[in-house]
Amino acid sequence: MTASTILLCLVIAIADGDTLTCLENGHQQVKVRLGEIDAPESGQAYGDRSKQSLAAICHRKQAIVRITDTDQYGRTVGRVTCDGVDANAEQVRTGMAWVYDQHVIDRGMYRLQDEARAARRGLWAGPAATPPWSWRQQQRSVSAPPAPSRTTPPRQALAAAASVEVRGNKRSGIYHVPGCRNYHDISPRNVEAFRTEAEARAAGYRKAGNCR
Repeated sequence: MTASTILLCLVIAIADGDTLTCLENGHQQVKVRLGEIDAPESGQAYGDRSKQSLAAICHRKQAIVRITDTDQYGRTVGRVTCDGVDANAEQVRTGMAWVYDQHVIDRGMYRLQDEARAARRGLWAGPAATPPWSWRQQQRSVSAPPAPSRTTPPRQALAAAASVEVRGNKRSGIYHVPGCRNYHDISPRNVEAFRTEAEARAAGYRKAGNCR
């Protein structure tokens, strides 16, 4: 481990169970993501408890961050020690975070997780603990916009009909041409457009009697 991979700072804020902000050199704020673990999100069970747990370990304490990476959000990722306590390991040991399978380096973290599960500590006390990565995927699925409708909305149907001469009324079976009294009175959902009167008649429509 070289000096360039170690950050010494004072922890000034806790965002959640695996993210904190610390002050380097008394003035530069650095957001740090605890590596190898994934804590419950704020909307999950134990989300608040996990945050409180990390605060008890690190808040307002001097931290040593052994940097391993920078994530997609620009956060410094690493192993965090606060007053001699390995915060990453402690969160897992007390059942306040999962081992993050996709990013684990220290395989010994799994032993701590197994012990926490066996002792039913923290989030393992419940019957069905959902990993944060699965929970986030569920939330993305719920909030995803609905697929576009395959049916033509009434306004679009009317706009399409405006470019042709003949408008059929699907409800009455009558077609209208420009000059007919009710040419513009057909409900958009009932409009069927034709290029010619012959097409309308072939489709079974008859001409409106009030057409000039």
